[in-house]
Amino acid sequence: MLKKVFFAAAVIFLFSVCMKAQAGIIVEREGDYYQDDEIAGHVHKPYAERVYDWPESKTGKVTLKTNNLGFREDRDTVTGKEKGAVRVLVAGDSQVDGVVENNASFPHLLEKALNAESQGIRFEFLNGGTGYYGPDHYLLFLQKYLFLKPDIYIVVIYTGNDFLDAARVVEAQGTTLQRPPEYFKSLRDCGPAGGAVDQAMNQAYYFKTFPAMKEATLRHTLEVIRRIEKLCKQQSIELLIVLLPTKADVEWASDAESLDRVSGCLALDEQGLGVNRAMAQTLAAELAKRSIRFFDAYGPLRNAAHELYWKKDYHLNDEGHKLLAQKLQSAVDFSDLSQR
Repeated sequence: MLKKVFFAAAVIFLFSVCMKAQAGIIVEREGDYYQDDEIAGHVHKPYAERVYDWPESKTGKVTLKTNNLGFREDRDTVTGKEKGAVRVLVAGDSQVDGVVENNASFPHLLEKALNAESQGIRFEFLNGGTGYYGPDHYLLFLQKYLFLKPDIYIVVIYTGNDFLDAARVVEAQGTTLQRPPEYFKSLRDCGPAGGAVDQAMNQAYYFKTFPAMKEATLRHTLEVIRRIEKLCKQQSIELLIVLLPTKADVEWASDAESLDRVSGCLALDEQGLGVNRAMAQTLAAELAKRSIRFFDAYGPLRNAAHELYWKKDYHLNDEGHKLLAQKLQSAVDFSDLSQR
């Protein structure tokens, strides 16, 4: 028993060191937008604002703004909920953080749509998406913001690099794998190509290099989700996992030249390119076995009428957030969840 306690303490310590080291690098590099956090590693700075020139956008620019709690909200978040309101806390990485205006992100579009159709129920969505987050952050993020007493917790697992984030934690808990001398050089030499490397190929290349890490990474990701589920049950919070696919998996043809070049440069064959989707399918099957509610967005987003991701960096664009909100509204009975 004592061995288990000591082992658990060691794992927590190593994980804490890993999160703090990552946060330190991020904050040092992007201190205008992020700050260190004792619980979650890093969070958005309150009232931060970034304005990007963005030719693909209808207005030619994108403004990223945070509120008093560092959420991607135009209004401040108060601790107490309005009487009768259903509070939905959303966590995810930069795909949820969003390279779109706050009101164009899927949590806010979904909030607006649900409130327009609901009878006697008012939904309040809080977009807590934060760049550089991975599965372990989603547990810490919930722990940090339990004081907001959310009724529903939505965790968006981005299948393009969240598994890689989990793999880094697995390595931190054991022995760090030695990258071949050409590993990072290959990634550098094959870019830049928009988000093809960072948002899809980086993870695929990692699992091509270390195929044995796939099973350990999936096991770790599932264990983190199990811990999130346990905490949600303890706090009477309904949990929904959303599996978000990559641009490469659902609309390759829209940027085939870049994707073909990068995948060829990294020598990723069909199996190598399919690893992100394959791991998402395995995770979905395991969630189903455990009766953990999830929504796999791969099918609903595939072969859409409009491009759903920016070519510049492969993050969801306005149309992507819009379609994701619509598909979630159709597939999930949020009124039923709010009454459980």
